[in-house]
Amino acid sequence: MPQPKRTSAPSPARSSTRWNASIPILLRLGISSTSSTSAWNARRGRATLGPTMNSNSRWNACASFTGIVQTMARRDRVKEWIRHRMSGAITPVQPPQNYVLPSHDTLYHYCTNDTFLKIIEGKCLQLSDLRLSNDTMEGSWVQHVVAEMCASDPVLAPHTDRISAMIEDAVKTFANVGFCLSEDGDSLSQWRGYADDGQGMSIGFSKEKLRDSSNFQANGIAVNMLQRVEYDASTQRSRILPILLKIKEGVEQGAFSVAALFGLLSSAEEREIKKQAQDVAFKKVVNHIFELFPLFYQYKNPAFREELEWRLIYYRIAEKQMSFFAKRDRIVPCKKFSFEGRHEYMITDVVIGPKNISDVSLVQEVMASRGYSAVTVRRSSATYR
Repeated sequence: MPQPKRTSAPSPARSSTRWNASIPILLRLGISSTSSTSAWNARRGRATLGPTMNSNSRWNACASFTGIVQTMARRDRVKEWIRHRMSGAITPVQPPQNYVLPSHDTLYHYCTNDTFLKIIEGKCLQLSDLRLSNDTMEGSWVQHVVAEMCASDPVLAPHTDRISAMIEDAVKTFANVGFCLSEDGDSLSQWRGYADDGQGMSIGFSKEKLRDSSNFQANGIAVNMLQRVEYDASTQRSRILPILLKIKEGVEQGAFSVAALFGLLSSAEEREIKKQAQDVAFKKVVNHIFELFPLFYQYKNPAFREELEWRLIYYRIAEKQMSFFAKRDRIVPCKKFSFEGRHEYMITDVVIGPKNISDVSLVQEVMASRGYSAVTVRRSSATYR
């Protein structure tokens, strides 16, 4: 009967050479010669696993490996203690990495490290033209939904293009600026898309503080407000329908009637009466289209629903004068929204991106040095590189 083949142990010469080569590496790891010898014995034990290795050898190998792990763990704790002493301050205990503040309390803005520092140091948000976002139908989604609804109505269908063009003109006339946020502060897709491919930050703002600071009016019109983006198609249609029915009423009253202007069999007086009636009906349609205005940047394509977006929106009704900043391929209108004096509790949470190598303690130092209190700083739970 053939005997089991045994794995021969390394020769003394080869063993000595491999041991000498291992010494510098082990010394850099801070492992003593005793534990190093144990490690070498463990490696020899693994090399001879099989019929020749008894239970004691296996136990010694496991014990040696455990000793190495414990030694390295002690070194990590020493390094952490040194960093703590050099910081000159005791940092607060951090929550678990998977800890997430309730989404209904906090709204997050994904950004690069440069934008993060500008917001933190300047205590100011920059609201920019929403039409220049990554959604090609930004501001025009309402126009798309209305066109679909008009096409299915026998009265409105012939005038779909006219109504759609009027909505498009309204979007261009009142191009709004906004600051985008999300209920989810640790979304991999948003890290990739909005935070320098995961190298940036996610800043958590208090929804209550944002709302209290943003609601104001000009000439009785709300020009700055915090809005939740609506993605659900049925909800969008149900809110548009009452406005569309009023537009339909204006159309039925002759808002787009050509006969009122060119009735060949009508007298001049009759044509004037019809024209005045048409003007009234047309103004009614325009006014009702204006009612859609707050929805232009609140409704989005359902394909973006995973972003769970909220927006701080400034309506450019009361003020035409805007600031501007440059991007590589365009000039972008913007408006500054300062929270100076209200900043202490405006920011409640900061999430460090999955590819951002900044230490939690460093980000805590940045926040504390700029006067932000009670801010949780944590790392992203996304395993992305």
